[in-house]
Amino acid sequence: MTLSPEPAAPRPRSWAQREARAYRRRRREYVAATNALVALLTARLEDIDEIEAFVSGRAKDVRSVEQKLRTRDRVEPGRDGGYADLPDLVGVRVVVRLGHEIGIVADELHRLLLVDKDVDVREERGRDETPGYRGRHFDVRARADADLPELLRTQPAEIQVRTRAADVWASIEHELRYKGAAPLPPERSRQFVLAASLLELAERELEDLRGWHLATQAGADVRLASPTIADPRVPLDPAALAELLAGRYPGTASTPRRLAWMLDLLRELRIETADDLRARLPEAPDPRVLALVEGRASVDNVRMLDDELLLVAPEEYLRANRVVPDERNPHRLRTLARRQRRLTGG
Repeated sequence: MTLSPEPAAPRPRSWAQREARAYRRRRREYVAATNALVALLTARLEDIDEIEAFVSGRAKDVRSVEQKLRTRDRVEPGRDGGYADLPDLVGVRVVVRLGHEIGIVADELHRLLLVDKDVDVREERGRDETPGYRGRHFDVRARADADLPELLRTQPAEIQVRTRAADVWASIEHELRYKGAAPLPPERSRQFVLAASLLELAERELEDLRGWHLATQAGADVRLASPTIADPRVPLDPAALAELLAGRYPGTASTPRRLAWMLDLLRELRIETADDLRARLPEAPDPRVLALVEGRASVDNVRMLDDELLLVAPEEYLRANRVVPDERNPHRLRTLARRQRRLTGG
């Protein structure tokens, strides 16, 4: 008769304490790596006009490391060789407005970083367990050529991307279910699920309203077309600018809001007609502009003109942006300065 091997026993508490002390000695490296990753993502996501994202991060505190090692070792003894095996020592959270923006952020993460894991939380944990949560979780590492600390090439970071409604749900769930002294009673658990479902419904309705609004704008663009658009001497209007940009750049069509905002900038530059604009630009788009947005499906052609004006008239264009702010991006001047450095290799 063959005897089954005895199951491994959890290691003594002193093991987790020893690993936590080792982590404490290196925690400054993890804090620096977290800050660098947050700065990189903030810069790149600020640069995407179609989303509003807030990026935050933290390096796991020492007490949490010890507690997590002990918990994981009780559940699966020997699972971790040490503190470095924990997947979320470097943790970053990206909060966006609505669900469609999660996919845009995900595409950017795959462009910037090596992604070891990319999961929809509902698929991983089940929709019934996460009724109010819309988000994706990523385990990532730095690429060899990335301007990130060496630590991130070997130590994975966890990035959570979720909507604002999901962020509210997750913070309340964490407080109720994980920090509570006792499990929720059945009636309170039902109340929590109902509130989560209402959040989910509200988010779905807002997505539907946004879709209707974009479709309405697209119809308005078509109705704006007129025989005078092609006349280079006629003052630019949104339809004329849209036609000019569509003929010059490969980016997606811009919304009326973006076109109107760009027209205000052009007027500040004393650019009134299509002839005026063509006189300021090279005959063909600058290759650096095309290279900067290569592979980004979400880039619109107003953004490409934005980059080109930044190249051909940087000081004048920055002054115009001080006069004509973009209410959707309060950090626009900082974003432009960073984008200018990338375009010029500075």
